[in-house]
Amino acid sequence: MPDTLFEAKDNGAVASVEVGERFRLRLEENPTTGYKWSKPDFDTACLQLLSDEYKPHQGAAIGGGGVREFEFAPTGPCRTTIRLTNRRPWETNVAPAATFEMTIVARR
Repeated sequence: MPDTLFEAKDNGAVASVEVGERFRLRLEENPTTGYKWSKPDFDTACLQLLSDEYKPHQGAAIGGGGVREFEFAPTGPCRTTIRLTNRRPWETNVAPAATFEMTIVARR
């Protein structure tokens, strides 16, 4: 189980994690409206994406939202920025509904 959890409130933050320490990023998502978080953009020499999973809120009705959880592990001491956008994939000429960006510093 990952040791550290980051959420929307961490947008713009710089966070330190230990090499070997898995961490999660959890963001609200409602794919039934077409809005989904993009695949994370980051330096793959620094981090490994272990999982990308959507979880509906418990008891949510049809059309209700949930959370997108990404799990990462640093591959060694490094620094990278994780970037995501929340948008409808077919709306290519429209600004994203939301963006998320945070810098991870992995240390021993």
